Amino acid sequence: MEDFKRVLGIVFNNYIIKYAILIITVLMLFYTWQHGRYNGNYINSDGKGYYAYLTATFIYHDLEYGFIDQYESKYYAPESYVDFRREIDGEVANITFVGVALFWLPFFLAAHLGSMTFGLPTDGYAPLYQYAIGFAAVFYLMLALWGIKKFLELYRVNKYHVVLVQILILFATPIYFYTTVDASFTHIYTFSSIVLFFYFAKKYMLDRKTKHLYLTAFILGLTILMRPTNMMILAAIPFLAGDWNNLKSTVEDLFRKYKKLIVALVIFLSVLALQPLLYYLQVGQLFVWTYTGLGFNFLDPHMLDVLFSFRKGLFIYTPVLLFALPGFIYLYRKSKYQAFTLLGYCLIVLYIIASWRNWWYGMSFGHRAFLDHYIVFALLLGLALSDVRYKMFRYMIYVVTPFVIWLNMIQVYQYKNWILYWDMDEEMYWRVFLKTDKEYHGLLWREAKIKAQEQEKRVFESRFKNLTLHNTFVDDYEGQLPEINANNIEHSITHSGNTAIRLNLNNAYSPGLKTEVRNLSDTSKVFIRASAFVYVPENPDYNPYHLVFSIENKDGAYVYQSVDSNPKDIKVGEWNSIELLAEARDIKSVNDIVKVYVWYSGKREIIVDDLKVEFY
Repeated sequence: MEDFKRVLGIVFNNYIIKYAILIITVLMLFYTWQHGRYNGNYINSDGKGYYAYLTATFIYHDLEYGFIDQYESKYYAPESYVDFRREIDGEVANITFVGVALFWLPFFLAAHLGSMTFGLPTDGYAPLYQYAIGFAAVFYLMLALWGIKKFLELYRVNKYHVVLVQILILFATPIYFYTTVDASFTHIYTFSSIVLFFYFAKKYMLDRKTKHLYLTAFILGLTILMRPTNMMILAAIPFLAGDWNNLKSTVEDLFRKYKKLIVALVIFLSVLALQPLLYYLQVGQLFVWTYTGLGFNFLDPHMLDVLFSFRKGLFIYTPVLLFALPGFIYLYRKSKYQAFTLLGYCLIVLYIIASWRNWWYGMSFGHRAFLDHYIVFALLLGLALSDVRYKMFRYMIYVVTPFVIWLNMIQVYQYKNWILYWDMDEEMYWRVFLKTDKEYHGLLWREAKIKAQEQEKRVFESRFKNLTLHNTFVDDYEGQLPEINANNIEHSITHSGNTAIRLNLNNAYSPGLKTEVRNLSDTSKVFIRASAFVYVPENPDYNPYHLVFSIENKDGAYVYQSVDSNPKDIKVGEWNSIELLAEARDIKSVNDIVKVYVWYSGKREIIVDDLKVEFY
């Protein structure tokens, strides 16, 4: 028995603890390969803008990004279309910052070389490129975990507690989600770079080695290049110095040995110069603000909301971070200077994040803006675990570890499967708390979308009153229907006449309007009022349908608007009407195709009749 314990101890200490980062990385890679991505793609949402710097430079040689429609139609659904371009003085600029693209560069080049070598598509968006970005996220996670280990070792956190902190930061926070699913958002890369900044800046202040200064300058430049507000990490320098005397002597040493300071500044500014250079190549200006309509409101920060609201509160969606706060007690006993300088840094970060006008930071999981600064919570967790005076903090963390990991994994599952909504409130939160059943998939999203569509319809109604009806298209499905399988033609249940159409898994789209823009009375814009009647034979919750309006060209749909069925308003066993008011102003060509139809996304069956489209 003693020999078994000794062998087990050797394995645990020499292998599991020693190679914890590698083990975690392999597990993350396996999960990412199998279950990550949205619809097969890692490059999504904001990530399309960051990534476009690479494809525009190395593949398409087009900094006006005219290739967007090409890859969107080939690899993405119409509803996930993202246009990251903004016109400035008649020229086109990418509204995103280039920093993340630099993190992706080696992985992109490897995918491009592999595609050319093995005869795979070299358009920049094929599966190999998508997997390259997924792999990049896991790589920078590994780098961040290494940085956490090295940083905590500077504070004498023992190796077992270091591994526990790494596990908690990864599996009990949104870090897991932004590595495996939203891998093209900035956060895993910013998190990694800030971890490394903290480590190398601290190392330089301890040993004054020039290489650590240069690495700090380089990493600082990359971090700010991802998002200019990241310069707030400079506020951590007093804390990283450890005490006032070391901070003072470090500054004096830099100015006394000014040559290495100049080199560090050159490194830092050389990295930052890439963004104005790209702006100049795109629009002929060195400095532009592309986030029009967004910004900060420093007079009205939502500090309590960003921490405790059900909409996106940090401690609501990531409660493990509450257990890091006792680390301040340990730090205060050890060094009041360090406790107050770290608290000051945290308050600066909190104030800046809470002052962003869109303080909930859009469609995302958890409060993603804080994720970049999790190195602070990692340190506080490590210190709380190291506290020998108040061991209850350590035992509390031991006890809650499985529960906070379990909660986070459930919430990741919920968000990925459309159970958690991005704009939650308290009622929504408790309604789906820990729910994983399929009946909850998309429930809150559908309800919110229907509510927004109803509000939009009321706005459209007031505008349509002043428009003139030009022509009307009606399809009552009478006559010949050669494109429809006879099994999907209904004669016994109709809204009018003798014929209706059955929609099901094998026939999801109804016949409808399909005409070129040139056939409309106004070819510069389209205003429509469309309607149809739908018979729902059973539970409407399992029979969702949509009335769709689109305009398409050879690259796919560039206009896509729809209205969803509302289960609350549907009467089972009766005919129900659905109506869509829509407009499109940016018509690309009179040869483009206008379509209006009913789409059934359920798994059973409905019956459709009397599609009507009015053009204004």
